[in-house]
Amino acid sequence: MRGPRLLLFLTLALTPLAAVAQDRILVRTELDPRAVVVGQQARLLVDVYFLNDMPHPPRVGVPAMGGAQVFRFESQATTVSRQIGGSSYVGQRFEFDVYPRRAGILTVPPVAVTLLGQGGATTGTVIGSGQQLLAKLPAGFDASQPVIASPEVTLRQRWSSSATKGRIGDAVTRTVTRTAAAVPGSSFGDILAPVPQGVMAYLDPPIIDDRIERGEVTGIRTDRVTYVFQQSGNQALPGISQKWWNVDDGRAETLERPGLSVAILEGEPAPSPKGGRALGPKTILVLAIALCLALLELVIVLWRFRRAKLLSDPSRSEEGAFRQLRKQCRLGKALEAYRAWRIWRDYRPASDMNAAIRSSVTELESAVFGHTVWTRSAAMRLEFAVHDVRISRGARGRRLPGRRRLPSLNPIEGKEAI
Repeated sequence: MRGPRLLLFLTLALTPLAAVAQDRILVRTELDPRAVVVGQQARLLVDVYFLNDMPHPPRVGVPAMGGAQVFRFESQATTVSRQIGGSSYVGQRFEFDVYPRRAGILTVPPVAVTLLGQGGATTGTVIGSGQQLLAKLPAGFDASQPVIASPEVTLRQRWSSSATKGRIGDAVTRTVTRTAAAVPGSSFGDILAPVPQGVMAYLDPPIIDDRIERGEVTGIRTDRVTYVFQQSGNQALPGISQKWWNVDDGRAETLERPGLSVAILEGEPAPSPKGGRALGPKTILVLAIALCLALLELVIVLWRFRRAKLLSDPSRSEEGAFRQLRKQCRLGKALEAYRAWRIWRDYRPASDMNAAIRSSVTELESAVFGHTVWTRSAAMRLEFAVHDVRISRGARGRRLPGRRRLPSLNPIEGKEAI
């Protein structure tokens, strides 16, 4: 009888201590505002409070949210304190920026807070409460296209030449820069319109340059395209426009910039009038240098176009395959990540598949074929493992000869083959 009595006594004695331990740590989450338009910034505030003192700052991961993007632009948590129930609590506030990408009621999952001890070791986990965000599609916007919702948007355009006449083979470069307050640069979609017949357009990869100041983000995207004229006639390069939603005024606005019209002549330049002076050696040298520079610029443009084409097709280069794999890992799509992984694997020897990669791929295959959940942390482990191999053993590779893709085992009816 002593054993059960002793167990009952210990249970009753430790119950108040467990309740006190739960009361020592409080997690409070809040959305501000709770209703926005698609593409508008909403702040997710996570406050972690400790009774009397905080042994070690906690760690809060970025929550994965369906139908929205979540960023943490403010890398440093702020210290907070308050009186709760007559007791003093101190802790930290973590801020996340939520950008809904579709309309509807979106669910922010409960945030997991990892508690750390004095030495930084994990001592436990506390789960906060979930939140709901109402996102509405602004009037006049297409739900299938990116929506820019911001208090301020700018659109700048610069041409490498404003000449209205030229000849076949001439080129002109257009640089377009868009900025938006409280919106990341990745929110901008493509803006350049198709070019007329007789003009080739070579588009550089967009440059995203987000700037953070006191926790406020300003998204910047720069697009650069080079037009090469291949036919004579009046070639009209189209204008551009950016539609956006002004969150301060609650209305849609459109920014526009004009195109460029160039008259392209055919054939050699007309001969100099009779009695005109012949070109001197210095003039010929200057023209030769200008021609070499133009050819060099054309080679660079063609090289950039070829490189962009290679990177856009993962099956054509190891770097393109890696970029696609990294993209799918960050999106958290297991099936697409598995496809990208197999393409990248074909470029690497078997000796590159170390233990870290094999372990991460096992988790990925379990999610694809075993219907388990592929977590964000598992996706990050796969991305980091592949990145480490590319750093330590070289980032370039060629598709290995003789490697073939085998048909899927146990194909599932109604689903696309992996």
